[in-house]
Amino acid sequence: MIILPLNLMASQRVNVLGVGISVLNLRTALDAIADAVRTRRKGYICVTGVHGVMEAQDDAAFKKILNGAFLCTPDGMPMVWAGKLNGHREMARVYGPDLMLDVCAWSEKNSCRHFFYGGADGVAALLADTGIVRNRLKVHAAVTNAKAFLAVRKEFGTFDAYIWSFVAGRPLQNARCELKDVPARIQQSDAMSKDLKKRGFTFVGTTICYAFMQATGMVNDHLLSCFRHAELS
Repeated sequence: MIILPLNLMASQRVNVLGVGISVLNLRTALDAIADAVRTRRKGYICVTGVHGVMEAQDDAAFKKILNGAFLCTPDGMPMVWAGKLNGHREMARVYGPDLMLDVCAWSEKNSCRHFFYGGADGVAALLADTGIVRNRLKVHAAVTNAKAFLAVRKEFGTFDAYIWSFVAGRPLQNARCELKDVPARIQQSDAMSKDLKKRGFTFVGTTICYAFMQATGMVNDHLLSCFRHAELS
């Protein structure tokens, strides 16, 4: 096994759809942070998984934030696999809550202080539940999205009525011949994403919205060669 110097590992990046993911594992991530504290290096850290990379495809400003981070940690196995395929065998998942705990433990021994902010009521308790995905942003989104969902239902009567309004109440019928013809987003998913965000929803980029539309039958993207295309037309 090749062991790279810590400063070299921290500075190396793997390009995943235009987002530079730091070549790290939990140990080297902590060492890089500790070294930054000792040398008084300023910067911020992004804990990044597949969702963050996909959101960056539709948001140039967000992509710039990720690429400008001191560390953009691989919080997700697809990020790690991309690194390993590029020859970085020492790369491993850096799970956000685990990194935070390790940093706090290191800080306690080295007389460093932390300041925490943000989060809705109940998020801290949910993060302690090992039976769920313990991503702070996703847990926070589960809480805030639930509140936004109730507000939409109150305004429109049902969430169903609201969401189907983006396709005028009828599934969009397409005639795709090959998988490469299926887009990642369409005008309606752009509109849905924009309106959901305006209403306080998060984790609702246009790519995610289009995947939701496909999964719920709002759009018929079955290939013409698929028997389901005719059944749903």
